[in-house]
Amino acid sequence: MANPAVINSLKKQKQERDLFLQGQYIIREKSKNPKDYLGNDLIKVITGPRRSGKSTFALLLLKGEGYAYVNLEDNSLMSLIQDNDDELMDSLEEVYGKFTYILVDEIQNLNAWEMFLNKLHRRGYNVFVTGSNGKLLSGELATSLTGRHITIDIFPLSFQEVMNYLYPESRPPDSTISAELRKYLISGGFPEIITKQFDVNNYLGNLINSTIYKDVVTRNRIRMAPKVEKLANYLIANCTREFSYRNIATMLEVKSANTVNKYIEYLEQTFLFFQLNRYSFKFKEQINSNKKIYIVDNGILSSQNLFNSSSEGIYLENMIFAELLRRKYRQNIDLFYYKTRNDKEVDFILKDWQKTKELIQVSYDIHDPKTEKREVSALLEASEELKCDNLVIINWDIEKEEIKDGKTIKYIPAWKWLLSEEKSK
Repeated sequence: MANPAVINSLKKQKQERDLFLQGQYIIREKSKNPKDYLGNDLIKVITGPRRSGKSTFALLLLKGEGYAYVNLEDNSLMSLIQDNDDELMDSLEEVYGKFTYILVDEIQNLNAWEMFLNKLHRRGYNVFVTGSNGKLLSGELATSLTGRHITIDIFPLSFQEVMNYLYPESRPPDSTISAELRKYLISGGFPEIITKQFDVNNYLGNLINSTIYKDVVTRNRIRMAPKVEKLANYLIANCTREFSYRNIATMLEVKSANTVNKYIEYLEQTFLFFQLNRYSFKFKEQINSNKKIYIVDNGILSSQNLFNSSSEGIYLENMIFAELLRRKYRQNIDLFYYKTRNDKEVDFILKDWQKTKELIQVSYDIHDPKTEKREVSALLEASEELKCDNLVIINWDIEKEEIKDGKTIKYIPAWKWLLSEEKSK
């Protein structure tokens, strides 16, 4: 039975939705062919960090389709329905009439959400849901929705999407592209940073804090909240660097490296942090070796650290990692870092099943012969060990090809690589 208070809340959400659609927004690359998603009856699970544009992506896909909308991030609505999804559905029908499509924002806030999705699917609705917590990808999703869902990852804006928004008519000169990339390198691509020019420190600083305490501490009932916050700050400060659970446990003054592992996994579920394994032919060595940490967007780095010339390489490497995620490379499945037998590091190796597809070094400035020699030497050693001849150095401004020890190395400026035709693996 429809609840008048629930109906009023849903009507307010409908007004907010319609007002939003009258405003300014950025078209995502993945939304250019909406029929790819509207034309099947699989449950569309749209995941990614908070404020990355998941709801906007879904709203634009469904624009003009006469769909129902409910935002479960609304505390007043959640207190009214108290997990009574039948009452919620009755109220939605009262507000929207008959509908085929339904969009549910932040589905993980509803208890037994997987049962609710199954119920919607059985009733014949074409369902879109968003979620900013990795539990959507947990065992419940895999077992309860087997074969009945697809996941769509939405990350902060790519450099290509930012440029399409800023320069919709034609491509600007290379000098302008370089200047825009410099801004993107520092401020990142969270949509409201780009469209509303919000202050990075305040906006993303608040986002990190709310994510840590709402999605990690509260959701997982962690009693040592300050240690989780300290851990998050440590990981941001040490982005792109190797770490071990044991060393972090000592730093945090916790008894067990397993506790650190668990806390980092909780942070990863927010889609803000990503652990990267060192590649080895032996799976056990992959698991036990030191990890590297990356962040979903460079704006988060800037909100916690002062950007300067000494950090340019870190920012560039992290930006390339985030773009590889957008191109559907999966960390620790077909994306790793590597160390040769002589302990020379290659930033990224891209796998295609058992075959190494590409080796990538990221170096902001390779004008210094010593820097260039170090990067090339690591690539050549890894090339021999991994039997891969596709060797790339992504840097800030040099484009060339050189043959070293009989192997061709491609030097690609970051802006050109980011705007290249390859959008996914």
